[in-house]
Amino acid sequence: MDFGKLKGNIKNCKLCRFKKNHSFPIFFNCKTPDSVKYLVITEQPKEMNEKAVDENTFIENVKNVYVKKNNKTKDHIARIFDMGSKMFSKSLQNASGPFYWTHHTKCPSSASERKDICMEHWFLEEIKQFKNLKTIFCFGSPAYNGLLSIAKKQAKYYDIIWREIEMVVKDDYNDELLKIIIDNRSIMLIVLPHPSPANPLSHFLKYMSSIINYAIGKEN
Repeated sequence: MDFGKLKGNIKNCKLCRFKKNHSFPIFFNCKTPDSVKYLVITEQPKEMNEKAVDENTFIENVKNVYVKKNNKTKDHIARIFDMGSKMFSKSLQNASGPFYWTHHTKCPSSASERKDICMEHWFLEEIKQFKNLKTIFCFGSPAYNGLLSIAKKQAKYYDIIWREIEMVVKDDYNDELLKIIIDNRSIMLIVLPHPSPANPLSHFLKYMSSIINYAIGKEN
């Protein structure tokens, strides 16, 4: 299955329905799946407030929130990954490059309703598109717990976070402890707190930039 067909299947997904103004799945395009080395997983896309807007305009509005040029107005995720370079925003804007961003739950919901069925049904199909994937960055416990259901890794979310904090403090990174087996591939997994300012753990992200740079730098 190529990326275009996968997009169509996700777009027409009827596994569940959010009873919201915008109940359609959200995804970013990718023109060059083979160039993707870094996959970012968060819980779900933002819900915009527009009630009468077509799907394409809505998706563009969502994307603009993520990749605005002014660093202060970018989404939290974009700011984190664009600290060292602009690879993340450019990958989303150009639909090509080393980054791709996906969501645990594909449909936006102001109620933050998590749908595990999205991860169980679509994630393996997504990851198969990226033959050269090296690192997964997973933000928040919902995305991580969804990942556990399809990966050979049993460690609890907070145990992983603490292990990574220890690596950062010691400036000593253990590749074996950071690996995850998924789709029969060994991939580096970096588990991070949800970046919302409402999450107290998000304040640790500025101290964890070194492990992010470590995971990216190994492939640059």
